[in-house]
Amino acid sequence: MSGVRGASFALAAIMAAELAFAGLASAQSTAPRPDYLFQLPERQWAVGQTLAAGRARCEPHACEAGYHSGDLVLSVRRTDSELRALAAVRGCGRMTARVVKPADLEGLSPANQWTVISRAALGAANAARSSCGSGVTDLIDTTALVSIVPGYGWPNAD
Repeated sequence: MSGVRGASFALAAIMAAELAFAGLASAQSTAPRPDYLFQLPERQWAVGQTLAAGRARCEPHACEAGYHSGDLVLSVRRTDSELRALAAVRGCGRMTARVVKPADLEGLSPANQWTVISRAALGAANAARSSCGSGVTDLIDTTALVSIVPGYGWPNAD
């Protein structure tokens, strides 16, 4: 039962982070717009240390999963201190984000961690679609995001 409560708490933290971050997403975000993901094949996740500079192997302190579908791009970046899902729609200046902190995932099973991360990614994509009036509604398979679940190297075990 604590896993369910923990997952609910983590989801509430994600929603709160989105509300706090929503106004800053387009104006003050230090993360670049993930427009470089438009070069990816459609509806296929790519995973690498940073996709803007190629697909070098993920490291415990840096990993990015990227997705492109029509006018939507979605980047899920993991660092030592956070996981940030960024989404943008071509032709729209706004960018939406969801942030997950390591503490949000403590005590959760890898499956529940993946659920929280997947919901953050899908939440960012849906918010980008809504804020930009995009008609894109295809489903995004988030199975590839298992590679950035904490049990696979985040947060750093050192």
